[in-house]
Amino acid sequence: MSTEQQIYEQHFVTHTTQIGDGRFVVRLPTKMDHKQLGFSRLAAERILHAFERRLEQELKHQCP
Repeated sequence: MSTEQQIYEQHFVTHTTQIGDGRFVVRLPTKMDHKQLGFSRLAAERILHAFERRLEQELKHQCP
């Protein structure tokens, strides 16, 4: 088994739980450092805020 496969196997073993109905839940591994998400987070927040503003405007027009 390669080093990468061993890392994923260990992740599976340590991050797998079985829920009440018998299904298994596994947290997905990522290769990316979470700190690299900083710039995309800012862009996502801007999009979210723009969506919220647009939704507020639409709701104002629907309510008397």
